[in-house]
Amino acid sequence: MPPAAGPDLCVTEADPTGRCALLPGDFRPSRFRPSISFALPAGWSNLRYFPDAIALLSERTALSVVSGELESESEGGDRAVAASTASEMMAFLQADERLRTLVPEPASVAGQVGMSIDLVSVEDIEPLFLTDQDSFDLDLGDRARFLALDVEGMLVVFIIESAPGLELADSIAQIEPILDSVQWGSSPG
Repeated sequence: MPPAAGPDLCVTEADPTGRCALLPGDFRPSRFRPSISFALPAGWSNLRYFPDAIALLSERTALSVVSGELESESEGGDRAVAASTASEMMAFLQADERLRTLVPEPASVAGQVGMSIDLVSVEDIEPLFLTDQDSFDLDLGDRARFLALDVEGMLVVFIIESAPGLELADSIAQIEPILDSVQWGSSPG
């Protein structure tokens, strides 16, 4: 599939999890809620694109954005609400014994205030949480930063993951310009 020219992310109805290359530029994913826009540099593709989940990949860093009420799943397959607010998301991550977490710190994206937390998975976790249409897993040793915000009454979580051998700080530095470009409810300016 050829690279998508903004403003929307590329998607095929037959395979919404199909990876496709993205040209650098401004993007406004029309299916994602709440309405968001951001700018991507060269070298990114999207792996998932649903109304409640976006997964973007570069060569060594992943950026996922999920929204809405997140659920956990018991070993028996029962689902329960894990988080529907930023503070609930922080409590959910800190309470999970399969994760080693640092202390949450204040954070903001495009004027929306929330919390961020860095963590490491101490075992394979499938799934850590579920959205209506997707799930988020971590492998043993995965390092990530979670930024949880309440936007327009809805939980929005940005998840920055590093590839093996790359420091989380390097991935965060790569993602910061993308986060700095985020706008809610409009196209990048």
